Amino acid sequence: MAVLEQAIVTKEAELAAVDRLVAKLLIAKIDYVTKNRASLRRTAEREAAKARARYEQAIHALADAREELLTCRSDEVWAELYPSETTGQSRGTEANLAFGLLQPVRSTLGVTTQLPITAIYEALTADAATIAERLTPEQRKELGVGPEATPEGEAMWDSDPRHQEWAAAKRRELNELAQWAMTPAQLRNMAQEMSDE
Repeated sequence: MAVLEQAIVTKEAELAAVDRLVAKLLIAKIDYVTKNRASLRRTAEREAAKARARYEQAIHALADAREELLTCRSDEVWAELYPSETTGQSRGTEANLAFGLLQPVRSTLGVTTQLPITAIYEALTADAATIAERLTPEQRKELGVGPEATPEGEAMWDSDPRHQEWAAAKRRELNELAQWAMTPAQLRNMAQEMSDE
């Protein structure tokens, strides 16, 4: 039993040493990032911009390759079938993903609607923009960018000055909208109710 207890003590001491080393390395990493943040940010921004550009170029190349495939396949069908009447028959809607056929779209994307191919390219471009620009509300707050916090985005007490300012702005906005939908008598009643508050 003493041997087992000694092994436990030894392993606990080793674990404590590893924890201290990890803490020391973490402090060193924090110091490095703090001291070199501007340079690290510039490098990361430059690389992210390059990656986004490559992604967007690949989307354009994809569109070009699809157009080339459509043309080459039409030539191939013509060469195989001419002078048959079926040579010029439509194989589907070229402007749609997979010619607008249900099975290829449903089996890959899980949707049962026809999708314009341009919408796919636009979705990929939006994906590139989202990846390149998206921050969580907490990240925007920490960086000091983005809109001010409101009760629509985070919990706030009614007594919070930010909540009161937001509520007053919303009331003004609603009042302006209401003017277009209310009779003068209704406007007077609403003004009276608001002054009673």
